[in-house]
Amino acid sequence: MARSMAPAEGGRERLVFFVDLHCEEHPGLSWPTLAGPQPGAKSNLTLELFKQCVSLITSTRSRMDVDTEFSLCVLFDSAVCVSDLTMDAGEFLKQVNQLSGFERFERFDLSSVMAVLAQKLTEVEAKDAKAPVVLRGILLYARSDIIPSLEGGEWGAVGADPRVVLDVLHVHHQAPAGRSQAVLDTFAQVSASTAPKLAPYHFACLLNPKKALRCAAQLSATARQRPVQPALLVNAMTGTRSVDALSSVAAGAA
Repeated sequence: MARSMAPAEGGRERLVFFVDLHCEEHPGLSWPTLAGPQPGAKSNLTLELFKQCVSLITSTRSRMDVDTEFSLCVLFDSAVCVSDLTMDAGEFLKQVNQLSGFERFERFDLSSVMAVLAQKLTEVEAKDAKAPVVLRGILLYARSDIIPSLEGGEWGAVGADPRVVLDVLHVHHQAPAGRSQAVLDTFAQVSASTAPKLAPYHFACLLNPKKALRCAAQLSATARQRPVQPALLVNAMTGTRSVDALSSVAAGAA
C-alpha cells in the first residue's frame, strides 16, 4: 500500500475530537440516516450526526496520511479526554461509535478544551521533542443556547501557540434571538488569539446531515494545506461572513 505524503510544512497532524454529548429535543424532526444503534430506541440525533462527521474526517485523513494520529474527548460541563493519540483509525472509530448521551447540560467551560490541547501538546513533545507539531482540535458543539464560558486566562497562551488550531462545527436549532450569536462570538474570541499560520475553520448550521457533512468534508483537509476561510465564522452553505451577520449564520442555515 502506497503511503500518502505528509503535510508539506511541519509534521503529521494530530487531531483531537471534542464530541458534545449534550442532548436536545427536536420536535417533529427525524432523519433516517440518524437512527441510533438500536432501531426504535431513544436517540440523540445530533450525537449520531457527530459520529458520522468524525467518521468522515477520520477516514479521509487516514487515507491521505496514514501517520495521522487521533484522540477522542467528550463534552459534559467541561471537556474530558477518553483516549490517547493513536494512528489506528479503526479502533478509534469503534470508540466513537460507542458514545451515547441523553442528558442536557446547562453550562460549558470552553477553557477546558484549551487545557486538553495544552496537555496533548506536552505529550507529543515528550515523545519526540524534535518532531514538528501540528495539533488540531475539532469541536463538535450541540448546545444551541448554552454560551460557553472562558474561565481563567491560561487558555490564551494555548490559542496563541502557532502549532495549535481549534476548528468548530456548531449544530443547533433555532435558539432565542441573540443566543446563537453569543455562542459563536465566544468561539471567535478563542480563535482571535490563534496564530494566522494555522487559521481555524468555523461552521454553524441547523440539524441537517447533508449540510453538516459538507462542513465535515471541509474539515478533512490539513490545517497547513487548506486555504484560509473567508471569515472566522461562515454559513455552511452560503459563506456569509458572520462577523457582519452572525444572525444570518444562526438562522439562515436551515
